[in-house]
Amino acid sequence: YRELEYLQRDLPRELTVLGKVDYSGSLGKNLLRNEISYALGNGRELQREFIFLPAPNGDGTHTWRDDNGDGIQQLNEFYLAINPEEKLFIKIFVPTDTYVEAYTTLLNYRIQARFPEEWKSVGGFKSFLHKFSNTSSLSVEKKVTSDDFASRLNPFIGGIDRDQILSLRQVIRTSFFFNRASAKYGFDLSLFDSQLKQLLSGGFEDQIQQDWKLNTRYNFNSVTTLRLLGGTGNRVSASDFLENRNYTIRQRMFGPELAWQPSPFFRITGNYAFTKKENTQNLEFNEFANIHQVGMDMRYAKAIKTTLTGNLKLIQIAYNGQVNSPVGYEMLQALTAGTNVTWTLNWLQKIGTGLQLNLVYEGRNSQGLDRIVHVGRMQVSALF
Repeated sequence: YRELEYLQRDLPRELTVLGKVDYSGSLGKNLLRNEISYALGNGRELQREFIFLPAPNGDGTHTWRDDNGDGIQQLNEFYLAINPEEKLFIKIFVPTDTYVEAYTTLLNYRIQARFPEEWKSVGGFKSFLHKFSNTSSLSVEKKVTSDDFASRLNPFIGGIDRDQILSLRQVIRTSFFFNRASAKYGFDLSLFDSQLKQLLSGGFEDQIQQDWKLNTRYNFNSVTTLRLLGGTGNRVSASDFLENRNYTIRQRMFGPELAWQPSPFFRITGNYAFTKKENTQNLEFNEFANIHQVGMDMRYAKAIKTTLTGNLKLIQIAYNGQVNSPVGYEMLQALTAGTNVTWTLNWLQKIGTGLQLNLVYEGRNSQGLDRIVHVGRMQVSALF
């Protein structure tokens, strides 16, 4: 903790705080395990802009879609790429000449909870409680300009004014298990909550993703397993300088999955899923997308020598909004309204001592496109 006051120069006083603490412990016989890492510090932060540059060999992260048809690349026409053949650009942050005093707080927390192992064999209510367990984690990285000392120590935003926040990255994960170790049946309920806020030269950009997912399973016998999947969540995008990036999408999903595994080496899975998406921020009309997806997955794995996986998906989408827009890209999952067919094939082969070959083939055929997309990749790894 340091306070610096300039006696010979007319400069403001500076307060510097640096610290870090780590803790790992448990209660009982590892019934409750905690891991905490907390750090804080401060420094000068450059205000940033961003641009998009072409990526060599399709190794990018973003895609450009000419929404207004003028042939000119604008910032609001770049999207995080979903289809592999569209990963042609990378997002580069460019520093400006404006410095801001930033106070950084980092917090990582993980907790695992379960009931005593002895309860498994005592019978009654205790044996039932033993079937439950939980794993949760929290990760926060915050940068603010607040002069309040308590606000700098607190890893959460709390009552900090919006104009005093430079960036925030917060991720919450929690999974609640029932009968996790059982080979017959069980379920798990999970929450994923991600918030990303950053201050750029043009203003704030916010991305929020919240998902609740329920996964239930039942094994009819040693080779056949039925799973029922359900979920609900939100996708929120807010931008001060790209107005068409402001939307709130609420989505719900449900579907069954049937897996057949006649041997330890081979498994085939059939699945169906229905997803409904609604843009609740569009008050002019009821903007929605209904997505029906039927798929089949196959996996063949022979020890550490050969692994072959593949899948085929038929996706039918009904959408009543504007296709060439950021909200349309999110609602359609980078596909097109109508019928879409996608397929992938992945072959991992050990070809010698320390040598491994990986071949990937991906394809897509979407309604309205005049071509079928084929993407192939090959990688050879040498382990010394």
